[in-house]
Parts: sequence; structure tokens; C-alpha cells
Amino acid sequence: MQKNILGPVDQFYLIGGGRLLFELSVWLKSQGIKGSIIAAERHAKEEVLEDDRTLEQLAKEAQIEIHIIEDINNIPDNSKRINFTDTSFALSLGAAWIFKEQTIEKLFKNRLFNLHGSRLPQYRGGGGFSWQILRGNRLGFCLIHFIDGGVDTGNILKYEEFLYPADCRIPLDYEECYRKNNLEFMQKLFKKLVKGSITFQPVAQQEYFSAYWPRLHSPTHSWIDWSMPLNELDRFICAFDDPYCGAQTTSDGSLVYLKKTMTDNNDGNFHPFQYGLVYRNNGKWLSVAANGGTIIIQSVTGKDGQDLIRSIKSGDRFFTPVEKLEEACSQRIFYTPRGLCEGRKP
Repeated sequence: MQKNILGPVDQFYLIGGGRLLFELSVWLKSQGIKGSIIAAERHAKEEVLEDDRTLEQLAKEAQIEIHIIEDINNIPDNSKRINFTDTSFALSLGAAWIFKEQTIEKLFKNRLFNLHGSRLPQYRGGGGFSWQILRGNRLGFCLIHFIDGGVDTGNILKYEEFLYPADCRIPLDYEECYRKNNLEFMQKLFKKLVKGSITFQPVAQQEYFSAYWPRLHSPTHSWIDWSMPLNELDRFICAFDDPYCGAQTTSDGSLVYLKKTMTDNNDGNFHPFQYGLVYRNNGKWLSVAANGGTIIIQSVTGKDGQDLIRSIKSGDRFFTPVEKLEEACSQRIFYTPRGLCEGRKP
């Protein structure tokens, strides 16, 4: 494949949302490099830091230019707001839109890239960290690729691998590790692009390795199947832990959310009719019979977030109605740029 030259760059557009995007935009400003944010409404209104400030608020406080756009593919309107030149560079970090080829060519002059946090083409699509936890994946990626009009299909510009350490168990752990590694990765690349041109050889993705994983939505997909093998059950609950509300089931007919789990084999195996039964509560955690051993649960909360650990008695059972499991497997969720969840493709 023919080698290409990219740069020098004097202006960066960061498209999407989240903490990594904001931190990267703040770093650009600290380096005296011109950077702007392009965000859909749902990303602009999303809380980014622990103090509940939104991306829009943070950008304005930091005096970083932010464009809140409804439709990125409306080229005439966006061309008036986005001054993309031959020395500009655009990077998507979870952008809310699928970019059309005409937008890539005319608005972004074929210099539109995406930062992807997992191996391609095996992990195309959304729901990244939760899918990786479900599959027991420990390989992390800093991967930047061209956007070509498809979903995570463009040629790969550059990548680095890293490992999620053993103490990474829940999405929040994965997110912190990912953010740290990718912030350093993009800072190094941006410095090179500002100083001069880089020569690279794009790597085509091999379609026969490709797999697409759709977005996950905790209220829809996090219902616990208590017949899962012990390790699969543990990973499933971990996949919907912080920053999400937790994996769902019922106790005494009421909805509860479970977090902070681990497995244990001291008490041996259990009969399938025992799966989901709480057989010990020491006031700090629950020991629950599962398929292959014990699942220890350290957090049980109700709809209003109240701690229910002490109110659950030995002999109580966690139970998920079959219809909830069927809905979880049959419902596919789509997100619009405004943040609406649809049970069908919008």
C-alpha cells in the first residue's frame, strides 16, 4: 500500500464527547495549539467530571470553542461554522453521527479520523468496555483510523497495544486505564503533527476477521440470568457496574441493582434450584448460590439508590422473570444525536 504524508497541522477539531475529549482539548490549549470541539446535543449536555459539570459548561469555562451541531452531514450550514483548511485535522472520539462520504470529503477534506479503544476489525460498534468485560478481554488499544463512511471500517493509521491490569474489573476501571493510555498516545501524535509532517502507511482492515457489537443500554440489557456459569455471572454483573446503575434482578418482587461481586468456591457446588438463593448474610456482603460456586455480592440497591444489604435475609432469592431475559436478548437500542433511545432503528 502506498505511503502517505500527513501534516503539518495548525488546528485540531475534536468531535464527540466525554472526559478524554475534554482533557485533550485542555492540553491543546495549554500547548498554545488551536483546538475546537464539535458535539451533538447529547454529548454537550452530558456530565463529564465528578462535579456534574457538562461538556458545554467546561468548554466555556476553559474558553475552548465548542460547536453544538444537530446534523454533521448538513454541509452548507456546517461549512459556515467550521473553518476546516488544508492544515486542519479532525478526530472523532465517540461522535454521535455516522459521517457520509460527501461530508468526509467536502467538510473535512478526507482528514477525518476516529480513535477506537479496541482491536479492529474484531470490535466494531458500541458498548465497548462492557463487551470486553463480558468476553474477558484484557487487551487495550490506542488505535486511530480513517473514517470512510462505514462504522469503524477505515484504514488504520497508527496503533499501540496496552494491557488492562488484573485489578481492572468494571467499566469505570477500564475507562480510567483507557483514558490515561489514549491521552498520552494522542498527545505524542499531535506533537509530531504540529512540528512537521509524518509519513505513514495505512493498514487495511481484514473483513474476514470483522465482528460488530451493538450498543448496550443498562435498563434494557442488564437483567441477570441466574443459570449462567459462575465466572460468566461474575463478568456479567461487573460489565454493568460503575459508572452504570448495576445489573438488574428482583428480590421479593422488587427491582434491585447488584454491584461489587467476586466468586468463591469454599462452599462447593449447588443444585440448579438453589441458583439465586441468598444462603448467608453477614451484614457486609451476601453469599449467593450460583452455577459452579458462590457469587459474593457487596452492593445491593433499590430504585432510589438505598442500600438493601442488611434488609435481605438468608433464604431470600434473587429472581429474574423469563420475559425480562427475553426482552434483553431481543431488544436492540439505537441512540440519536439528541440522546433518545429507540427500540428500533431511527
